[in-house]
Amino acid sequence: MSDRGGGRPKAARSSSGRGLSLLPRMIGEVREGAFSSEVLRRSVEGLPEGELRLVSTLFYLCLRRLPLWEELLSSRVDASRLPPFARELLLVGLCGLLELRRFSRASLVNALVEACKGRYPGLASLVNAVLRSFCRDLDRGLVVSGLEAHGRLGSSPWFFERLLGPLGERGRRSFLSMRPLPSLLLRDGSSGEEVLSEARSGGLRPFPSPLSPLSVRLCRGVIPSRLSSFARGLCSQASESTALVVEVLSSLPSPGGLLVDLCAGRGVKLSHLLALRPDLRALALEISPARARALAGNLRRMGVRGRAEVEVRDSTRAELPPRGLFLLDAPCTGSGTAHRHPEIRWRLGPGGLEGALEIQRRLLRRALEGLEEGYLVYSVCSLFPEEGEEMVSSSMGLEGVRAVSVDLPPAWSRFARRGRWGFQVLPLLPWLDGFYVSVLEVRRR
Repeated sequence: MSDRGGGRPKAARSSSGRGLSLLPRMIGEVREGAFSSEVLRRSVEGLPEGELRLVSTLFYLCLRRLPLWEELLSSRVDASRLPPFARELLLVGLCGLLELRRFSRASLVNALVEACKGRYPGLASLVNAVLRSFCRDLDRGLVVSGLEAHGRLGSSPWFFERLLGPLGERGRRSFLSMRPLPSLLLRDGSSGEEVLSEARSGGLRPFPSPLSPLSVRLCRGVIPSRLSSFARGLCSQASESTALVVEVLSSLPSPGGLLVDLCAGRGVKLSHLLALRPDLRALALEISPARARALAGNLRRMGVRGRAEVEVRDSTRAELPPRGLFLLDAPCTGSGTAHRHPEIRWRLGPGGLEGALEIQRRLLRRALEGLEEGYLVYSVCSLFPEEGEEMVSSSMGLEGVRAVSVDLPPAWSRFARRGRWGFQVLPLLPWLDGFYVSVLEVRRR
């Protein structure tokens, strides 16, 4: 088979067997509930650059339209009788043969067959036969019609329909077909040139964001830990929507100089806000011990660990201080990140939405009932109004609570839609996630 579309990446000419053999396990972990970004981060450490690029590309391409690859595979072989490793390897193969435009089909098939020989030698001939048959069908144009009929772009019917309201028909298709690109959240404005210089030397084609002074856009994927500027606390990887939340937080006063992060996660927003606001000290609450360890690591990396107290506990049961600046970056469906976390589009259903809403109600009510003086920033990386405007609306009857209008820079006018209680960021660019943000002021004294 000939190479399509010009020169091949280095991975096509080098041994890619080790990286490809990781993919079945990685996809299996996502099926079991892990987030794709976390699986990728912990799986590819140590891979050479070319192989890393190939593995990460195939991983995300496969997850984006996993139901389609399963449909194509089921028409060729009884996948239920295959061990998971061989099944996922075949899905990767079908995806790669169809989606990779600058990679030799023959090289990909050979590499996948070798990966199968390492685990299931007896199935290598089957893998070879299925993938080479698919290559012949591609050459004859027998697969295209099936792709055109698969119009949901890898989404479940429920998720596909739910996106129509927030995005419209054109926006929905653009969002689901968009290739996301990374951006770097700067420690402050003074770190920009150093970060840009390193990113340029690494071939990442960076440029300053026109939306946020705290963001640098990249035109290629990157593992943040491979950047020395990341290790030295000059930047983190985060979308420009996250940068906007940090900017909103940094503009608000904090009674008593206290920042309370109710669902701190890995602490990206918290650590950057502390770096921007040396007047603040923080209480960070995180229910997951693993995420709390990552949070502490990020605080150390950013040089602000001494100003933050980290507690592993449920915010709904914690004793909260009565004054301060509260951040509730609530657990949510993540619907606004489905271009970046493709597993969401086929994994999320009505039950997942209802579960997220219940957690959000409890957290928001607990925070507003405990706060007597200060501000609460409520944010979710979601496009669903139930998690945004409707969630905040349900709390507006509480005594002493009012919504504060946020003055967004004019550059955001195309990408943010104002509501009564907050604003919705629309994921219309590869560096943006769908985010809802509301600022609430509480005065009961």
